[in-house]
Amino acid sequence: MSEDFAFYLEKAPGAMFRLGVQHPARGTMRPLHHGEFTLDEDAIGVGAAPMLDAASRFLEGAADGSISPVTSSARPSPGSGDARPKETGPWR
Repeated sequence: MSEDFAFYLEKAPGAMFRLGVQHPARGTMRPLHHGEFTLDEDAIGVGAAPMLDAASRFLEGAADGSISPVTSSARPSPGSGDARPKETGPWR
């Protein structure tokens, strides 16, 4: 995959998510730029869940000072573990 996103990361911290949207049983197997491309819409929710979680964790960290919104460098407090349960789902 040719992607220019790396050039953005030279200027600012960031992350990129890639989500597969093909589902052979539903016939959604065309490449992205094909004229008959369709996507498995069920994948949207699957992809949105980890992105929402990442954004929420970032914003929570920015609010409590454990993550700087400018540098995105994590500064965990001593003894502070992530008490959240581990997520499970088809994206794992």
